[in-house]
Amino acid sequence: MENRDRGFEPLGKVLAREKENLTGTPRNEQKAGIRTSPPAEPECPICKGGGWVYPSLPPGDPMYWQVVRCECKAEEDRINRERLLLRSCELPQGSVEYTFENFERYAGIEEAYDVALKLAEGSEDLLWLTLQGDYDCGKTHLLIAICRSWLARGRPARYAMAPVLLDELRAGFHPRNEDMSYQERFDFFKNVPLLAIDDLGAESPTSWAREKMDTLFDWRHFHRLPLVVTTNLGLKELGGRIHSRLQRFVPSKVVTLKVGEYRLRRKGAKKCGRN
Repeated sequence: MENRDRGFEPLGKVLAREKENLTGTPRNEQKAGIRTSPPAEPECPICKGGGWVYPSLPPGDPMYWQVVRCECKAEEDRINRERLLLRSCELPQGSVEYTFENFERYAGIEEAYDVALKLAEGSEDLLWLTLQGDYDCGKTHLLIAICRSWLARGRPARYAMAPVLLDELRAGFHPRNEDMSYQERFDFFKNVPLLAIDDLGAESPTSWAREKMDTLFDWRHFHRLPLVVTTNLGLKELGGRIHSRLQRFVPSKVVTLKVGEYRLRRKGAKKCGRN
């Protein structure tokens, strides 16, 4: 009586009202068993819905006070990681079908396919790959397929057209750019586990561009970081330092694709019933 006179309500009544506000289900419908919203997913018996648990370790263990991810979140974490890796790779729109499974193998490109697949699988016998050839001969398809294979294995990769890569570095000099500074961008390109540079040689041949590319290639050479590039030019046209690195880095491979326009051949194959 004393609590009611002072304007207090019984705790059970308050909790019931809050539950009604959260679920949106009136109490009379709850009593009648009427369900107006989908049932909540069953709570994990291990973490009780928190997503994190303390590992069962003896006192004194260095990991005793550290929480770890609950096993119930494994699939959710895997999907989120795949999305993050794909987004950070920045593959071009419209390249969803650029996979090894969708690559048409013709005479003149079998070696390129086999070597690209070897790098995609993470072979220690191959760290650098240069795909050389005329326009539209399947180089970019294989380069992106390598990236997708790395992403599927949970390994970070970064795709960039050579001119766009340099544009991104220049954007870091802008005082209003709050995304990443020049040094942060350059460090990322230098150290990402797999760097895939498309259309090397298409960038403007300025002294600044040449210096940045030389530094980037030298860094990845000295630290033995995987690199795959495509180019329409002869290696000597790419400049002395890059030319030397692409040919002499061990283990590396330069493959020339000797085939006509790849997309036109694919269209012709489809018309003839080939997949």
